[in-house]
Amino acid sequence: MIRRITIAVLLALGAAACQDSYSFDPVIAGETDSERTPRPKTDGQFVKAVYADLLGRAPGQLEVAIVDAQGAEVSAFPLDEQDLLLTVLDGVGDDDAMRALVVAGLVESEEVTLPSRGDVADPAAFVAEQFRAFLGREPNAYEFDAFVTAWNEDPAVDPKVVVRAILGSREYQSQ
Repeated sequence: MIRRITIAVLLALGAAACQDSYSFDPVIAGETDSERTPRPKTDGQFVKAVYADLLGRAPGQLEVAIVDAQGAEVSAFPLDEQDLLLTVLDGVGDDDAMRALVVAGLVESEEVTLPSRGDVADPAAFVAEQFRAFLGREPNAYEFDAFVTAWNEDPAVDPKVVVRAILGSREYQSQ
């Protein structure tokens, strides 16, 4: 009997100690977007990202052949795309200018398949698609208006210009 009373007392005390509400100190698990300070991608991160986004592949090894006027191979050697580009980027003081040249070269390469200006039926849809593809988001109202207005008012603005502008942005080049 004493044992039953002890158990009943313990249960009563335990139930009295239970609470329905709890208080916690606020905890932030990382920075909010408005407080995020963009950090530039390293040259290696940039090269890998731009290759993946534009070419759908990683930088690789190329076999370069030097041929004479008759077409006979004089020499051949391997060329590592990433090592070459990183050497160039590391050797120049202004990363932005060199990165712009890398993007321009890749956009003009035969591996990149962008439509011609005349093949783009809906410039607004094309611009929005590029933002989603390269930045993973929709363009804001200002960006959308600026790109579409430039497309409509300047015949020199074509898909290559749009892609180069997005890839040259601080947002794309940040992590």
